[in-house]
Amino acid sequence: MSQHEGLLITKWNEIRSAANPGEYIRVDPSSKLAQYCGIGTSGNLQFLCISQESSKLLSGTRVIRISNSQRPDGKHVQIFELTDDKFQREFLTLSADMYEATLACLTEKDAINAQATAYLTWAKFFQPAAKMSVESARGLFAELLTLKDYAIPKFGQNEAVNCWRGPLGGHQDFVFGNEAVEVKSVHSDGIEVKISSEHQLTFDGDFTLRIYKIADSDNGPGTTLSELVTSISSQFNGDTKSKFLDLVSGLGFSLDEPLCATIKFLKLDLSIFDVKQDGFPSIKVGDLPPGIGKVSYSLALHAIKPYAVENE
Repeated sequence: MSQHEGLLITKWNEIRSAANPGEYIRVDPSSKLAQYCGIGTSGNLQFLCISQESSKLLSGTRVIRISNSQRPDGKHVQIFELTDDKFQREFLTLSADMYEATLACLTEKDAINAQATAYLTWAKFFQPAAKMSVESARGLFAELLTLKDYAIPKFGQNEAVNCWRGPLGGHQDFVFGNEAVEVKSVHSDGIEVKISSEHQLTFDGDFTLRIYKIADSDNGPGTTLSELVTSISSQFNGDTKSKFLDLVSGLGFSLDEPLCATIKFLKLDLSIFDVKQDGFPSIKVGDLPPGIGKVSYSLALHAIKPYAVENE
């Protein structure tokens, strides 16, 4: 949880403790834009701003209602209201992003524009997206684990996100200069992984294959994709956050897509293999006769056990 998220939770908890729905508490009295945490009379979480400048007209989503009004004193009021408690964690991150976006602004108008931009970045995740399959959702979960547990700690946030090539159609999921990482996922009883082309296991530098065994269930232990995306994005700021959210959106991620919001994934095991070891079973670009390409094949897990390396 970020510092700004913690601040907003404190404000909402103050209102809950007072048992006074309809009350609003200003987030930061020193900010150029007067932003408030509130709880509506129906009990819904709210984040709102009051300004001399008119607010940007924004469309709500399936779980966020936006209302605009003007008070008798001429000030404008814009309220973002969560209508589905299932998305409280995501609404917290959205609200924290809208607050954070205004901190460097020198005028109220600039702060209003920055708040609107932050909202629009998140709003697309509540719009209909390309239908995901359980397999693609599991694959995204594995790539996100690699980003969170390996790439960010080793290379830093900016480079980790910039080097994530999977969502852009790269041959390998991550390329860090002379190091490549390919990520695969299998169900708990999986015995093979699919290699999509002769390019996927072809790379000149250091190259590892990470295979996650992942279980999924509706009500068992684990983490949803929505929870994982929200958790990772809360670490980022500015352009890094925007690029990360664009990447996951391009893979069909949507906060209220059932496979993202309700299915829980649990990492059971991670095995890492050195693809560059002599004898590693693969079909590479140089192995094919002229005129043959786009070769896909299955790689048996038992056949690559001798090439396992120490897990980090």
